[in-house]
Amino acid sequence: LRQRILFRKSIQSHLKHKHIFDDLERPYAFYDTYYQMYPSLTKKAKNESFWIDDKTWSDLNMDALFHKMNYTYTSIGENHLYHVLRLQTTLKQFDIWSQVEKNATLHEKIVTLLAQFGKQHYPKYHWKAFVTRFHWIYYFLSFLPILSVLIGFIHIPTSIFAFLFSLILNMVISMRFNHVIDRNMENLFFTGRVIYTVNALTKLNLSLPFHYSLNQLNRVN
Repeated sequence: LRQRILFRKSIQSHLKHKHIFDDLERPYAFYDTYYQMYPSLTKKAKNESFWIDDKTWSDLNMDALFHKMNYTYTSIGENHLYHVLRLQTTLKQFDIWSQVEKNATLHEKIVTLLAQFGKQHYPKYHWKAFVTRFHWIYYFLSFLPILSVLIGFIHIPTSIFAFLFSLILNMVISMRFNHVIDRNMENLFFTGRVIYTVNALTKLNLSLPFHYSLNQLNRVN
């Protein structure tokens, strides 16, 4: 309860003094890598590159501009700001801006929802690097301890050695893939938080239609 009260006071103070709510500087390397991996995203229909290249980005000191403009509340919002600057696109939903200026209560509700989502986790765009294909060898590894016990009917010392070796081997492989599973679970919880926040935003009295579709999630495998 105390944390909720402090959080609400921090939101009210932020809206009153217009300071950056979350000023921690985090790298947007994952988002930049996303564009580097899929160059088709940086091309117009006529195959003309329209994003700011690394040299121009550095010459214009766009990093400083990015951090100065970074009043975002969420990791997704921060990524989108980078998208706008890097691909020279424009911000939209100006109707919402004018609406929250006239409705302080609505403004606070929107900011609270976004701040609760926060920037603790960032989307992982390097997903293909963590895709693990099933292999028949995993069946074999799971039966190794049983096979080593059966060897005991023939030669006990060999059975003991084989049993210990199979346990160590399975533990090493398990630890290796736990790292992959943890990343996948983190992405799953991140997606769940996105859905929850978007669903809460749809319940607010926004002036423009706020539609979203979950059809893209069908592509998740």
